[in-house]
Amino acid sequence: MRKGIKATLITIGSLAGVVALGLVTTTIIEANASKQEATQITDYGTRISTSAGEVNVYQQGAGSQTIVLLPGFGTASPALDFIPLIDELSATYRVIAYEPLGSGLSDDTSAPRTIENYASELHETLEELDITDPVLMGHSIAGIYALNYVNTYPGEVAAFVGIDNSVPGQPGSDEAMDLSSASTLKSLGLLRLLNGGEDPLYATGPYTESEKEQIRLLTNRNSMSQAVVSEAALLPESFATVKDQRFPAEFPVLLFVAPDPTTPIWKDLHAEQISGLDHGELIELPGEHYLHHTQSAQIAAETRSFLSTTN
Repeated sequence: MRKGIKATLITIGSLAGVVALGLVTTTIIEANASKQEATQITDYGTRISTSAGEVNVYQQGAGSQTIVLLPGFGTASPALDFIPLIDELSATYRVIAYEPLGSGLSDDTSAPRTIENYASELHETLEELDITDPVLMGHSIAGIYALNYVNTYPGEVAAFVGIDNSVPGQPGSDEAMDLSSASTLKSLGLLRLLNGGEDPLYATGPYTESEKEQIRLLTNRNSMSQAVVSEAALLPESFATVKDQRFPAEFPVLLFVAPDPTTPIWKDLHAEQISGLDHGELIELPGEHYLHHTQSAQIAAETRSFLSTTN
């Protein structure tokens, strides 16, 4: 073996050993940190048994009408994420923050995150809570889950309120997200290093330091859960399921939309979703995708006005 090649191989071997040792170290750190952080997470809500695991729900308010909040994709702590909106709505309504499996304090699950399973588990949860005729209010991807739910269980929902919600046929809806590599990074402890620091989504706005800390802990716990990885892979199938679905003509729908310069037809897609409805309304609010972080008071006020005219 030539001396130069031998020296190169020795160098590569040494680097590989350093990398391997580093990964062992980060993996151990991840396991220990996760175990320690689990003791720091504040319990909240109520556990409901479903066919795929226990779902956590957080309740606030005692109104005669129930609003069920459904989170966007990958939200680590739906209950805490929705706190600004819950505080605004709960003066008038009974508000339920639903935490799908793999998020918040709910169990993780290996059951495929199909749109059908989502509907079934939500239905089981509402039945167990004895909730009938709720208003579904959903952010982002919850828009297609709610659309499918209304069509799967006709006559069981009073209205839908969308918060910059996903709609059938939106750009990119046929593209799957492969999160398997990110899942591996988490198990090796590298995702924690990459995600170090405060989540910019919660850096500003009406969140207390305690709430932000709990969100950080739950993000470390729930990032790349089995449920999230499965949901991401199955999103094209979920969008395909609702491709030709519409809300019933007599069904009340209120949609809040944020301007999206990257998708010029975003508002038009939402206008199309409510076209032909007896009670359909579209309101564009200034802000970004997470409108409930900055526009909760306006969303609550407009929701009260809308529901008072349709009930």
